[in-house]
Amino acid sequence: MSDHDLSDRMDPAAGRRLSILRILVEQEGAANESVIGANLWALKYRGMSSAPDTVREDIEHLREAGLVKTDWYRGMVLGAEITPRGRLYLRRQVPAVPGVAYPLIGD
Repeated sequence: MSDHDLSDRMDPAAGRRLSILRILVEQEGAANESVIGANLWALKYRGMSSAPDTVREDIEHLREAGLVKTDWYRGMVLGAEITPRGRLYLRRQVPAVPGVAYPLIGD
């Protein structure tokens, strides 16, 4: 594991983004920002960590990395769907992405 991988594991935002990928898998591959925020809250990401703006920023980060694709419902609600690359990321079959914690083996 590189120093970069370790620093991302300690970064709350990186861990939260990894959690979002896992949430999407649990939600049959897709969810809207509200569902993601509620799930983050249940995982003890509280306060600004589960706020709508933070969730949107995290989804955008994941989109830019090719780990999710996004769409807007009526221009108001952001939806995210995990991509095949996102699923590979969770299985550690693609390289680590800056700003997204890399799953530990057996994680």
